Amino acid sequence: MNIISLNCIGIASPSKKHTLSHLLEPNNHAILLLQETLGDGDVVCKILENLLNGWYFLGIDASWRFRGLALG
Repeated sequence: MNIISLNCIGIASPSKKHTLSHLLEPNNHAILLLQETLGDGDVVCKILENLLNGWYFLGIDASWRFRGLALG
């Protein structure tokens, strides 16, 4: 099992989405933690689930001091 933790400083850029989609495979049995997603937890989860077919995510909203997390 692989555990991958990335400080992505926002997930909206096409280059970051491209990197994630090529880094992870649906049957890789990995845990992915994305820090500093800079967005609404539900929106980030939907973006990631559409990007990484077969993955499911739990997201925590970004706020003024907390910059957001996503766990898949």
